[in-house]
Amino acid sequence: MLPDRIEDLTPEMVTELLGGSGVLGDGKVVAVRADDIGTGVGVFGAIARLHLTTDGAPSTAPKTVVAKLPTSAEANRSVGMALRLYEREARFFSDVAPQTALPLPRCFSNESDVGDGRFVLLLEDLGHLEPGDQLAGLGEKRAAAILETMAAFHAHWWESPQLGTLDWMPKQDDPVFLAAVPGIVSAGVAVLPPLEGELPPGSIELARRVDAGFVDLIHRCAAGPHTMIHGDLRLDNLFFAPGTDDVTLIDWQLSLRNRSVYDLVWLVATSMEPELQNESIDRLITGYHVALARNGVDWSLGELRTAAAEQAAYLLSGPLSLIGTFDFSNAGDGRAAELTRKWVRRGFNAAFAFGAQAVV
Repeated sequence: MLPDRIEDLTPEMVTELLGGSGVLGDGKVVAVRADDIGTGVGVFGAIARLHLTTDGAPSTAPKTVVAKLPTSAEANRSVGMALRLYEREARFFSDVAPQTALPLPRCFSNESDVGDGRFVLLLEDLGHLEPGDQLAGLGEKRAAAILETMAAFHAHWWESPQLGTLDWMPKQDDPVFLAAVPGIVSAGVAVLPPLEGELPPGSIELARRVDAGFVDLIHRCAAGPHTMIHGDLRLDNLFFAPGTDDVTLIDWQLSLRNRSVYDLVWLVATSMEPELQNESIDRLITGYHVALARNGVDWSLGELRTAAAEQAAYLLSGPLSLIGTFDFSNAGDGRAAELTRKWVRRGFNAAFAFGAQAVV
């Protein structure tokens, strides 16, 4: 039986869930204490750190694991099911993770019921690593290291015949996206003018042009070349080995079969301050192109730049979604409010820095 809430993860259920991984040996979990770590993060999911007390388990058994379940908010859960978010992450860990060298948290348990949108993941607790801080922002050196890692991952799946077998992982022009995202963009454009003073000159005009041709833009971005992408490559989803730029990635609910530059653009647009974007984007693009080539991908630098510009135009859907749904008047001065404002400014600046204005 799958849990509906974090509170349902009793010692007996956790023992059963961990049984297949072998980490408990002949032992069992006798007590569970849960700390919520998803507040302000888990729009579509409930996330908690489980502190485990065991009996008869080997010394190597984890003392903590991270549990991830669907949200209990019915409206959000329905959206998550429609977008196949839960299925994507569950299937990523069952079908993809075992055949990739990409640094990931170990998955101890992965159980799901696609029909009713229920799933539970028990993952390695990465508390020993340095969490990325999207609010603080990303430097060029670390960005280049992340993109080096992603280039190897993208190259592994580049136009791979296996992509066609992953029917649970959508493309960017999936009918669900075509039905939902253009409306989200239009809603954001409609309420954008009051923020004009906080955005780069020309942002309103660019947003309106993106809105007018958004469906065509979706199809252009989805045209390939195709690989597997993370889909939400931003600092809050990244952990680093202390004192290094060695990265481990979490949260694969938005994974796609898509152009690889989606990840590059999203990383910069969400996590890098505008001034640094302007200084470093050309070097990051060039370095990423070199890394792809070193991993056997033949894609011209000119085609990559054009694809990045188109993707940057499409990914204005991110800040426009925030603008359309976030109530700035009652936001207070919390992290969510500050991050949202930074995200909007970064996203619009990145659109211009990548050249979106030349492709819409």
